[in-house]
Amino acid sequence: MPAGTRVRGHEFHWSVAEDPPEELAAYRIMGDGRLEGMCIGRTLGSYVHLNLAGAPELAAHFVASCAQVQRAGVG
Repeated sequence: MPAGTRVRGHEFHWSVAEDPPEELAAYRIMGDGRLEGMCIGRTLGSYVHLNLAGAPELAAHFVASCAQVQRAGVG
């Protein structure tokens, strides 16, 4: 999705991670403003579970992006 797109999700984890550097953070958690997750190149790591049922366009965009990368022979 384009940068700045807001999506709903929740965090669930049994481990503890250090806050990511701002330039690598995947998300800013609404409410408390914490940085969460890391995004490096095309790799995303995060505790956030996205609610795809509440925003089906996210799933459609993800599948289309995967198909585009596969057609391009990238990855």
